[in-house]
Amino acid sequence: MKSIPFLFRMMAILAITIHISSCVPGPEGPPGRDGNANVLATTVTSSAWVFNNPSWVLAIPDPNITPAIMDFGAVVVYIGSGNGFTQLPLTFYTNPNFSSTIEVSSYVGGVTMFWTDSDLFQPTNPGVRTFKIVKFAGTFLQDNPDLDLSDYDAVKRRANLQE
Repeated sequence: MKSIPFLFRMMAILAITIHISSCVPGPEGPPGRDGNANVLATTVTSSAWVFNNPSWVLAIPDPNITPAIMDFGAVVVYIGSGNGFTQLPLTFYTNPNFSSTIEVSSYVGGVTMFWTDSDLFQPTNPGVRTFKIVKFAGTFLQDNPDLDLSDYDAVKRRANLQE
């Protein structure tokens, strides 16, 4: 007879379990924004250049440049040019004997751009410029070995970057 109360307790537990598991979920929330968690892009427009002979220097903090990105991924910086973006570093020639170079240094916590003329005299202040700073996790780079990182539009499409 002791087994009958045990049997009723087990049936009660089973009934409660079935009731809880058959609860209906609430309504679905709004759709989230599509993106890629392995690629982060930041757009920065700045004119805060500081002259440090022989270059104009622009430092941009970016907390998304982590030790993991620096050790296993990549940071690629593009500068706005015309209707698109061109990867840095970049050298452009105004004549056969003179050029300007824009270099970039990436580090944990930010990037710094250096604008230098070939004659090493003080170049004209670069003024307002727009940059795309793209941080790639190492896993994204491994999964996309054929991606041309110099082509911002290709990167934008493949990484599903939202602007």
